Order: sequence, then C-alpha cells, then structure tokens
Amino acid sequence: MNSGRASSPATRRKETTAEFHRVAPKTPGQRPLLHVDGGIIVGAMIRLFWAITLLNWATLLSAAGLGYLHVWGRLPAAAAGAHVLAGAIASVVCVAVHCVVFTYFIATAKWAQHAVSLKNLDSHLLAGTQSFKAQAFPAALAAMATVFLAAIFGVLLDAGYAVPRNVHLALAWTALAVNLAAAAFEASAIGRNSKLIDVILAKINLT
Repeated sequence: MNSGRASSPATRRKETTAEFHRVAPKTPGQRPLLHVDGGIIVGAMIRLFWAITLLNWATLLSAAGLGYLHVWGRLPAAAAGAHVLAGAIASVVCVAVHCVVFTYFIATAKWAQHAVSLKNLDSHLLAGTQSFKAQAFPAALAAMATVFLAAIFGVLLDAGYAVPRNVHLALAWTALAVNLAAAAFEASAIGRNSKLIDVILAKINLT
C-alpha cells in the first residue's frame, strides 16, 4: 500500500473532526491561545444565542397568555388591545432573533473562507460550515413563518373576519412548538460551528 498517497476526503473530514477535541500548543508546556473545549467563540455565541432565545420565548408566551386572558374576559377594557400589541412585538422579536442566527452563519462562513485562503489551511475545514447553515436555516425560517401565520390570523380575527378562533389558537401553539424545536437545531449548529471557528483560530495561532 502506498503510504504517500493523498488521503481521501472522508479521511480528511475525520481528521478535521478530531481537531474539535485536540489543539496542540506551539511549544511543550505552552497553552494554546484559544482552545476548543469552552473556547472563547463557543462560549460567547452560545450565551448570546440563549439570551436572545429566552427573550423570544418570553414575548411569545406573553402574547399567548394575554390571548387567553382576552378570550376569558379577564383583561380590563382599557387593555383590550394588549394581546394584539403583544403579538406584534413577539413577531418582530422572533424575526430579529432568527436574523441574528442568519447573520452569524453568513458572517462566520465568509470569515472562515478568508482565513483558510489567507493562511493556506486545509480547505476541508470549510466543509462543516455549509452543513451547519443547512441545519439552522430551515428551522429558523419555519419558526418565523409559523409566528407570522399565527399573527396574521389573529389580526383577521380581531378585525372581525369570519376566521375560526381555533385556527388562530392552533397556529399559536404550533408557533411555540416550532420555535422550541428550532432553538434546539440552532443551538446545536451554532455550537458545532463555533467549535470549528475555534479550531481555525487555533491553527492560525500555530502558524
């Protein structure tokens, strides 16, 4: 077997994955400037993501809670429009949160391409960036779409159109469920993408 033969793409991908768990220091006894486990990029982005995701859930749950209070007649007359306002705010916040995720993946993918090209690193380091985006983007789009559908049917219902209340209710619960599932997909993709960035940064530090 020819040991000098170039490694296959599958082998190079495995080697890249292995870097998620090991980054060697420049010299014996010297710690790497950035490390993967608990790395700077991993921790910072995950904390930001969960902070804005909690804000998203808070606004969605507030809108849902005010909706039930409105249906049950528990809201005072002066606050009759509180549910509609809360729904509008929740929709805007939902879009903003998922747009942050979009921006993160687009920006980090461009940065990774530039870093790999500039430092002549293994191009297979970039293989994961597309799969991470493919995991997060559909989930984020579904989360935004369901919230907007629930909001649209809510506005139609509030305006007096013949829209069954149960349709709006079902869409609202669907939006909550989809946003919960989307957060799991996005968190997983962000974590893996952030680790890859830490790997690239560590390789840059070693060059």
